[in-house]
Amino acid sequence: KLVELTNFGTAAAALDEHDRAEYLDCVNALAPFGISLRDAVKKLLPQLEAEKTTCSVKEAVEMVVKSKTVDGLSDRYIKDIKGRLEKFSNKFGASNLAAITTAEIDDWLRALPGALVNRNNYRRNIGVLFSYAEKRGLIVKNPIKHVSKAKETTKRVGVLTPDQASKLLANADNEIQPAIALGLFAGLRTE
Repeated sequence: KLVELTNFGTAAAALDEHDRAEYLDCVNALAPFGISLRDAVKKLLPQLEAEKTTCSVKEAVEMVVKSKTVDGLSDRYIKDIKGRLEKFSNKFGASNLAAITTAEIDDWLRALPGALVNRNNYRRNIGVLFSYAEKRGLIVKNPIKHVSKAKETTKRVGVLTPDQASKLLANADNEIQPAIALGLFAGLRTE
């Protein structure tokens, strides 16, 4: 005990049985990875620091939308990114931004209804959020980088027969008939 006190000070001698057992458990858990407890702590500290100093997902979404608006991006882009990020924020808004994991994002995206292109559009906009956070030092690593991108399959565009076009026009509401006619006969896309 005298040697311990000399080499490590009184703090080491003050470790109780529980602390010593916890130390041994940690060392044994890290052994298969070939790293020391000190190395594990050094690796974890930046993440813990980011989680302590970062903001909520909701706050980060507000910052991104504000910055994109100030940067002069189009109203259409702002509306799109705001809508998609607010939906993401509805799920994770109160969560610490730095604590959001790849798995959580991946699971959320997979649960979205609609076509795969919709999922990829959400993935892209969430990527904007986390890239912004990474540049601002709000997160240590960008979890979106490892989120799976859905494989979109494109279907061949069909062509209506004259009989199908006639039935479509005959059954369409009067308000939308002109738009359908422009699409059918002039090739004009309407939104």
